[in-house]
Amino acid sequence: MIRKIAAAVGLFAALLSTAPAQVPANSPLKITDISIDPRAFTPEFSIGVGPQKKAPSQLWLWVEVSFVYDPPARNAPPLDDLKLTYYILLNDASPQNRTGTLLVGSVTHTGILPGTDVRRSVMLVSPQVLKRFFGGKPPANMQTATQAIGVTASFQGQIVAESSVGKGKGQPQWWTRFQQGPSGLVLSKDQTPFAPLFYDYFEAIKPATPAGN
Repeated sequence: MIRKIAAAVGLFAALLSTAPAQVPANSPLKITDISIDPRAFTPEFSIGVGPQKKAPSQLWLWVEVSFVYDPPARNAPPLDDLKLTYYILLNDASPQNRTGTLLVGSVTHTGILPGTDVRRSVMLVSPQVLKRFFGGKPPANMQTATQAIGVTASFQGQIVAESSVGKGKGQPQWWTRFQQGPSGLVLSKDQTPFAPLFYDYFEAIKPATPAGN
């Protein structure tokens, strides 16, 4: 068992050994924190009329990012197309999948005002997706359900900020050394039951452009 753990750690270190180019040092946008909320159970809503359905509330993987957009010019315009991409390396390593599963998802925020106020973004992985990768049962502790989480912020196609926690901390763009898992499994808040909640707490999400527009 000890040899297996040491081998897995060594494999991870080897995959993280080469660092790509850094983001601009003078970027006005800084990612200040990446955290997991351990209490993100499915919210329950009640309705006065209509069918009544109820299921046990389940725990989601809730990854929250804090950032600051503080350009030198006080009259700088808001950011209307800030894309945050989340890289989540699950702690589901197995003999068939030695490094764990890398899930990737993006969300575009709009109307981000300049200043020193902390701004926030969140993306989530559903209980059903977690069951898929953890042997049919979601992990009981979301803090240990991931090996590494990385986030990049992009504006007009240019990465302007980057940060990581876990085993990827201090390793720029560590996710490029891993094979990406199935797409579409990391969801923005508006794609989840949390959509109507905490509206003023998180930055607004830019609606997707309808096909043909």
